[in-house]
Amino acid sequence: MSRFSLKAAALALAALSPAAASAQSVIQLQGVQIMPNAVSGIAAQHGIRVQPGLLTVQCPAPAVRSFTARRLGGGMVRIEAEIANVGGAPYRSHGGQQFVAMRTASGAPIGQRDFVNLDPGESFVFATERRWNPASEFLEGFGVAITYDPDIRLDANPQNDDCRMADNTASLSPAEINALFR
Repeated sequence: MSRFSLKAAALALAALSPAAASAQSVIQLQGVQIMPNAVSGIAAQHGIRVQPGLLTVQCPAPAVRSFTARRLGGGMVRIEAEIANVGGAPYRSHGGQQFVAMRTASGAPIGQRDFVNLDPGESFVFATERRWNPASEFLEGFGVAITYDPDIRLDANPQNDDCRMADNTASLSPAEINALFR
């Protein structure tokens, strides 16, 4: 593996998995070992901060942190999505450019909530309560998605460009919700 592709692979690993790693730990890439602090120079050039104990993506990254169901009683469940900025930079935008949408698995809207700004680590909860009968023959799951205005990347505001789009959706199956009733 060339020196450049090795650094690129380490950079990609750091960007895709901002998991905790000690300064003394070793990253394995196809049999080659790299100390995380060896990635610091190139990582800093690409917006990734490498600190002792933590690899963090330094960009705004709103994400669905969790999507859960909770049994309330009386045949009711609470469907709850926690939305958080999991990046290391503030998310700053304008109203109407992004929202969180909750839908049934077939796509029928349940509700939506607008949001504008999220500091790193800041979160909010978007929830709804639904009647649920586990014995019903035609049960349907739920989904949640962070949705952006189609031209949000063209508005000359890099603070509202989500750098990790892969974590913007989540779903709950009928089987997961039925398990609450056992």
